[in-house]
Amino acid sequence: MRMARVSTAGVALLLAAGPLHAGDVPLLQPLWTTTLSEQALAYDGLPGSGDPVALRLADGGEVAVTAAPGRIVLRRYAADGHVLDTRLEDALSQETPEVAVRAAHDAGFYVLAGGSQGEAVVMRFDADLQRSWKLSLPTASSCLVQGSCLRLALLDDDSVVAMQGYRVTRVEADGSVSWTWADPTATSAFVRGDLAVADEAIWVASSGGGWLDGTATLTRLDFGGLLLSSDVSTCHGCGAAELADIDVPGTGGVRVVGNFGNLGFYARYDALGHLLYWSAADVTEYRQVGHDGGGAVYALAGYDNDAIVRRIDPATGSTLWSVPGGDFVALDEGVVAIRKSVAGIEAIAIDANGTGRWSVPLAAANGDASRARRDDDGVVSLLVRDTAASDDPCAIYPRVAHLDDTGQATWFDRPCRGVEVPASVAGLDARTDTGVLVDTYAHLALYSPNGDLRWRVHACTWCADYTDASLWPSAVLAADGGAWAVRWDRPSLTLPGGSTHIQRFDANGDLAFEVASGAAGSDFDPFRLLPGDGDVVVLRTGAFAPLKWQRVGDDGSDTGIHDHALPDGNYVIESARRLPDGDTLVAVKGVGGCTVGCIPTHLTLLRLAANGTQVWRYTFPEPDASAIAVAQDAGGRTAAVLPATSPDGLRMRVIDADGQADDDIGLAELVPYEQPWQLVATSDGRWLLDTTARIEDAGQFIYRLIDSTGHVEVIRYDAPYGYFQQAAPLGFLMDEFASAETIRPLLLDPQTLADRARFYAGTDASAYALRMLDDGAVYGAYELQSGARVIARYTVPGGVLPDVGFRNGFD
Repeated sequence: MRMARVSTAGVALLLAAGPLHAGDVPLLQPLWTTTLSEQALAYDGLPGSGDPVALRLADGGEVAVTAAPGRIVLRRYAADGHVLDTRLEDALSQETPEVAVRAAHDAGFYVLAGGSQGEAVVMRFDADLQRSWKLSLPTASSCLVQGSCLRLALLDDDSVVAMQGYRVTRVEADGSVSWTWADPTATSAFVRGDLAVADEAIWVASSGGGWLDGTATLTRLDFGGLLLSSDVSTCHGCGAAELADIDVPGTGGVRVVGNFGNLGFYARYDALGHLLYWSAADVTEYRQVGHDGGGAVYALAGYDNDAIVRRIDPATGSTLWSVPGGDFVALDEGVVAIRKSVAGIEAIAIDANGTGRWSVPLAAANGDASRARRDDDGVVSLLVRDTAASDDPCAIYPRVAHLDDTGQATWFDRPCRGVEVPASVAGLDARTDTGVLVDTYAHLALYSPNGDLRWRVHACTWCADYTDASLWPSAVLAADGGAWAVRWDRPSLTLPGGSTHIQRFDANGDLAFEVASGAAGSDFDPFRLLPGDGDVVVLRTGAFAPLKWQRVGDDGSDTGIHDHALPDGNYVIESARRLPDGDTLVAVKGVGGCTVGCIPTHLTLLRLAANGTQVWRYTFPEPDASAIAVAQDAGGRTAAVLPATSPDGLRMRVIDADGQADDDIGLAELVPYEQPWQLVATSDGRWLLDTTARIEDAGQFIYRLIDSTGHVEVIRYDAPYGYFQQAAPLGFLMDEFASAETIRPLLLDPQTLADRARFYAGTDASAYALRMLDDGAVYGAYELQSGARVIARYTVPGGVLPDVGFRNGFD
């Protein structure tokens, strides 16, 4: 989000959001903001549907419909299977919609989409996915079984009949409503039904009620919506009564299957709606019925791995043979059954005698498939969602498969679709003349001090956050405007162990080189990059593993990895810095607290030479590292404030750059038993201590500026609750916890500890990465109330403004 430019220069004024009064703390406006986003994969799924959702248009084109929460996705394919166009349509709710589709006579098509609460919409599209019209239908009864409540049928005049639970609506080709009919027996939520068009009438099957009581109705309507006949069946206390599917044989009348009293049934009706025959089956329900070109009748019973396809006698419904299968589509002779098992999903062609002709594997065991269709040329088509392990992030997308009469499969392209999402910020690094480097895990971007994007690189095509295949868990600026970064590629089929590389980018964002690191593992977070003059040191922690040190030069030279054992199995790097001679000073804390009967944790200091060897080590004898506040200054001194072990109160211990510990300094001016919380090294040689008064003033935070002798020069009671991010000549920058959900930046005066400035970021924005430079520039990453992620640049009072500024962009 680029802001309108305004010319500014010189020393910063108090850029406030409103007029200031005596004693007010200035609220600084951002000089510029920019919004961070990523292109993530939108994982479409198969829509709930009782009908096929891939169809062939009158002009030979192919269209498939997938679904995502709150929307449907239409794709048109070329004959060779590549995607020609994609269109998104919002649904009427945020749930994944149920969908029914039908090809029109003129190369267009219709879509009926709806949700579980009875809302539905009918749309017509041309062959290029351009919507001709959209009609919202009145809300009908709620739907208990997704995939069973919406049906769509095409009439000869290119109008459609839409079934929406108990309601049926005829919609003309121009989008006008011709008539609407509602089942007068409906008194409860809709469970299951079907819609079929015969030469003489429109047949509607509807059923509702509970799982113990139910009412099922088979209705005949003429093409003007008038009721011709109705057959109502009820079940009280015997199990559900459900009509699941209608088959139109073309010889007059229909066949119907479902369940009544927890027994599947098969029934035949004549063209006038009279029941000719009804028989119970030896299964709990029938879900589908159909016939092949030779008149053989087939029925589907059961679900998933237990589902079976049967050939039944069309006169009596008796079983002739059965095979496993969760869906079927009838052929000229026989069927193709879609079978799900522990081995996966496969398509099996079976002739009318029950003999298998061919089989084709389609997906892994946890995959899914839509209802199949058969076109006039004999090709069977369906959408398949495969969950087999793959390095291709698009592999899980529903994919069109065509099966010819010999079982030869043609797979269409995987239709990856991107969606813009807010970026997650892993960290910021900034330099005065260079700008700010933003690491979002998925991309690295450098913005100039004026907010102009200088370069950006991406970890992979669809990488969007820290859960994806490749990421940068840590990155810092180099002196030339380039960057150092740690890249982690997760374990994959082609790279089973994963990999970690230290990468060097030049000032244009181009990868200059990369050096392999042996720190590949399951955890991507505990890297620390410490740039020096012409090199970088990489530190990595790991559970029950030594501290790893590696140095890489600007010329690509690599010292290799050096391990340094630590006394604690679990530990974190509390602080680390490069010293002027190139050495590395590290403070490591064991994790786990200690009171009575537990394992002690340690605070360990190490100075590591430029070749990775240990210069010295100092381990504090105190048993609870979590109770010690520690900080390092630019000269290599380390100060630690130790908790009170007697009424004498807190002590401060200073270890010099050579690893020598001075005598402890008693902090006599502090209240005994205050808890050390944070310690910060100031730019003028003092220490900023944050403690909590945990007895009579429990929960109160107290800030103090302490000199090298332990004397308290400045004290502030009732200090804000938060974490110090940085100490600079113009103040102490901290995160203040304004509430459990909101973190706000706050600048404290370096001499008085009073609030010096706050930073405007819109209503309820929360900061989660901050960086302050000696010239007064402050860069912050914010999450706005809308969920958007924003980088903002400020200049604190007394700081130097850039030549070009930008207006506030949060509102």
